[in-house]
Amino acid sequence: PEAESAGAIESLINQGADLVITTSFGYMDPTAEVAAKHPNKYFVHISGYRSGAAGNAPQNMSSAFAEFYQLYYLNGLAAGAVTQTGVVGYVAAHPIPEVVRHINAFVIGANYSYKKRTGRNIRAYVNWLFSWFDPGKTRQAATALVEESNADVLAFTEDSPTTLQVAEEYTTRRGRRVWSFSHYGDMTQYGPNSHLTGQIVHWGPIYLEFYRMVATNTWQSVDIWTRIGDYMPYRWRRPVDKSTAGQVDGTLQLGKLNPAIPSEWQTEIKKRYEEMKELLFEPFSVEGNGGEPIRDQRGQVRISGTERADWDMLWNMDWFVEYVLSELPRG
Repeated sequence: PEAESAGAIESLINQGADLVITTSFGYMDPTAEVAAKHPNKYFVHISGYRSGAAGNAPQNMSSAFAEFYQLYYLNGLAAGAVTQTGVVGYVAAHPIPEVVRHINAFVIGANYSYKKRTGRNIRAYVNWLFSWFDPGKTRQAATALVEESNADVLAFTEDSPTTLQVAEEYTTRRGRRVWSFSHYGDMTQYGPNSHLTGQIVHWGPIYLEFYRMVATNTWQSVDIWTRIGDYMPYRWRRPVDKSTAGQVDGTLQLGKLNPAIPSEWQTEIKKRYEEMKELLFEPFSVEGNGGEPIRDQRGQVRISGTERADWDMLWNMDWFVEYVLSELPRG
């Protein structure tokens, strides 16, 4: 579909659209090309890095993204709280910084809770798809993580519920408890017995921001990078017993927490969720890693002391944390 995207965008312009939003990473360059041809129209690309604000696209193009790494960390806390094998798996789309930081955040969270429980480090394995959508290959990758790596919790970045469906099949038909998550939308129906929680996005508040600018003739190119707390009616943190974790709450939503997650870890997840609304807690920190420096696979310290990952580190992340036992493809 990437090869056809420029034609699809032009078709929308020909139908009279004043604002076009393109919603896949592969549509980024075609969006910029069409934007240059139509300076009186407005364009937003989701999940990319080109915009007028960034200086690498026309001024009538913006970018936006609902960033999930905080939610992946919370998913990791849930994973480490329920795993029986001490092994988590990740079905990954492409080896780009977005996916790498999500893997790292998930694994750091899983190690935090698992180590608190057992005193041992989590082990994490990653199987790569080199595709955003490939249910067949996803099924193979998820199955291999269970069969070959002994993973009993599977996270993923792939645009289908296949990984969760594989977990459900193991749990209900093969006598082997495996957990997984929602991704982008609520996928509970695809794995009602294996759904642990998840990362969910509601694009409406972001889209409305751009609609408003076009409708009021106040357009300016921007880069929107939404995290927990953004576009929420209550930006400040709430007490744990009143936490909005697991509820629709702005753009980013943590999936409903499965009761199988022990209550003390549900409390921890809700606490961290609320703290992140006010940026009081950062997953990529010594605190997020259970009081220990964050090291990569080579043993190099990446974050220590009071350091937190900044935007540059998150945006350009090209290394795996030490608990990941799979290699990161290069080139």
